[in-house]
Amino acid sequence: MYSFLAEYSPTCTALSILDKDGMTLVTREVHIPKPSFVKILTREMIQLAHEQQLFHNDISKIGVVIDSVESLNIKIEQFIEDLETSFGFQAEVGLNKDSVKSSLLDLKDK
Repeated sequence: MYSFLAEYSPTCTALSILDKDGMTLVTREVHIPKPSFVKILTREMIQLAHEQQLFHNDISKIGVVIDSVESLNIKIEQFIEDLETSFGFQAEVGLNKDSVKSSLLDLKDK
């Protein structure tokens, strides 16, 4: 199974697809505005996955690296819930890329 990883910054968000060992399959940088972050993140990640011939049953989790979820004007609990609802699988949110990647590798598939 593969995982999505997004590294948010106000100017550019790096989107990656990781393999089961945490190695990066592909990365793309995009600008995602705050007001519709989850919606646009979902669309961009799905497009990136489809370009790699990966579909919903190939992806099992998403991680988002972000300095402050509050900068998106949302509480962390609501942000995680919105991600899980939008993507349909587990979400991990954190400040540090390595810890988020590690958590993605440790998460059990739903």
